[in-house]
Amino acid sequence: MSRFGGGPGGSLSCARRLAREPRSVGAAREFVARTLTVWGFGDGPDGLDVCVSEVVTNAVVHGGEEDGEDGEVIMVRVVVAGAGVRVEVWDADTGLPVGREAGPCEESGRGLALVGALAEEWGVVREAVGKTVWLAWGTTTRRVP
Repeated sequence: MSRFGGGPGGSLSCARRLAREPRSVGAAREFVARTLTVWGFGDGPDGLDVCVSEVVTNAVVHGGEEDGEDGEVIMVRVVVAGAGVRVEVWDADTGLPVGREAGPCEESGRGLALVGALAEEWGVVREAVGKTVWLAWGTTTRRVP
C-alpha cells in the first residue's frame, strides 16, 4: 500500500506495523520519537507524543474487525518533508473518529479535543480497507549537528 512506501522527492518516511493491543500505544510513541531523533529532529514538535498516544489508542480500542487479519494490526508511519512532520496511523475500521464532550468524571472522551488543540493540522483519509488518521506540524525546524 502506497501510504507506507517512501516519501516523495527529498522526504524521509518510515513505517512500523504493530499489534492492535494496548502496549502498542507506548511502542508507537517510542517509534515516532526514535525515528525523529535519528533523523535529527529531536523528539519532534510539542504535543506530538500526546497526539500519537491519543490516535493510536483510538486505533487500538476502535480499530478493526476482531475476526479479520487486518483488524489485528495497526500501522504507524512518520514522514518528514522540509520542516514538516506528519504522522499517520492506519487501522482496519471504516468508522471515522467522532469527538464528543466528556463529562468531568469520565476517564475517556477527550482525545480528539487534545489532538485538535495540539496538532497544527489533523484529518482522516478513507482507504480501500480501513482509514488513516494523520497529524501534521509544519513549524518543526531541523537541528543541524
